[in-house]
Amino acid sequence: MSEEAAAPVEGQAAPAPADATADWTSGFDDDMKGYIANKGFTDPSDLANGYRNLEKLRGVPAEQLVQWPDDPSNREAMAPVYAKMGMPEQADQYTRVLDDTFDNGVFDNLALQAHQLGLGDGQFQGLQQTFAEQAQAIMEQINKIVAPIEERLWTITGDDAHGIREHYNRG
Repeated sequence: MSEEAAAPVEGQAAPAPADATADWTSGFDDDMKGYIANKGFTDPSDLANGYRNLEKLRGVPAEQLVQWPDDPSNREAMAPVYAKMGMPEQADQYTRVLDDTFDNGVFDNLALQAHQLGLGDGQFQGLQQTFAEQAQAIMEQINKIVAPIEERLWTITGDDAHGIREHYNRG
């Protein structure tokens, strides 16, 4: 029987001669050769597939990755993390979603605290919304308590109490 190389199947690459793949790591230093051997890479295709799978595992491009600092309590070291999370450079650069029933002082204090905590703008917008909802719920609870007291006061004092309430509501 003669030892002829099999003809390549259509659509597949011709098999490489045995001596061409025998030492595909010849240009690597000993440390890299050891690494490749330990990982079980037997040819360049194994190495390329390993890298492709690493990229899939990582899931995002390198420029979207955030390097977590060794000391997360170090605000300066955390600055790149905060920036990736969308925290503005200054507290007054946050987007306001609170309605006009809250004065600027309330927003400014919340924004300052959000900035000190390292919140991104989107996180702070969600916090403002929750704050407004909670403030509304508190006002409704207060009104439930105060309304019967006011009614009783009107019953006792007559129309004069109504004038006091109007004055109070005008601020």
